[in-house]
Formats: sequence, structure tokens, C-alpha cells
Amino acid sequence: MTLYEAVEGVSPFLRDTWTATADAVRFEEAPPMRGAGRLEPLISALLAKDPEARPTIAEATALLKRRGPSRPRTPTEVVPPPETPGAASPERSSRSPTTGATRSASTSVPTTSGWSPGAGPPTSRPSPPTPARCG
Repeated sequence: MTLYEAVEGVSPFLRDTWTATADAVRFEEAPPMRGAGRLEPLISALLAKDPEARPTIAEATALLKRRGPSRPRTPTEVVPPPETPGAASPERSSRSPTTGATRSASTSVPTTSGWSPGAGPPTSRPSPPTPARCG
């Protein structure tokens, strides 16, 4: 289902209620795919209701290696983001050149454990709950 949704942009079995969704997963076939290209045979086979009918790893690999119709590739133009008033220029950016993370003097994020990212690792862990005794 994840591959179907990644290719088609929509879940094949999503319905208005959870019970209708569960019934669709169990009893309905997925709608035909429009954008899967040569992945369609593999994704369709993986969606088989009967687990025994689904392809093995070797069969799935063979389906992936098979050449078939594919959508033509078109070049993608990379457009830089617009300038934001007051934004730092790239030369003065506070981003780390290796990780892209923003540096700051102190970071305070409230957490339920009382630990904050700038404080280093927590020194102790909460103890597990004590099991209740019966009788």
C-alpha cells in the first residue's frame, strides 16, 4: 500500500471510516494505477489479497529488472528561493557548512523529561513502573 500511495499520491483503500477502510483492505481490489509505469506489475502483485500469491523476493527482483513502458523524463529546473527581507546573506549565514544546522547561543525546548537539547545527555533514566501484585 505504501508503494501504491507513493506512486499514485493517494491511498488505494482509504475510506470515510476506519471500518470501511478495513473492509476495503480485506475485500476490494486497488484502483488501476495511472502513474506507476513499469512498477505497476510489481505493485499490483504485492497488493494481492492472498499472501501466497504475492511475489517472493526473487520474483520481485525479477519484476524490477524487467524492462517495460516508463514515463518520459523531463528535466527539472532548479529555482532559488526568493530573497526574504532581513534574511542573512549566504556569506553571513549562521548555518553550519557541513550539516546545514543553525547555530545559536542557547536553545531551550520545553520537554516533559526536564531535559533540553543544549544540556547534553540526561544523566539518569526514570525507573520502570513497579508491577502490581495480585492477591
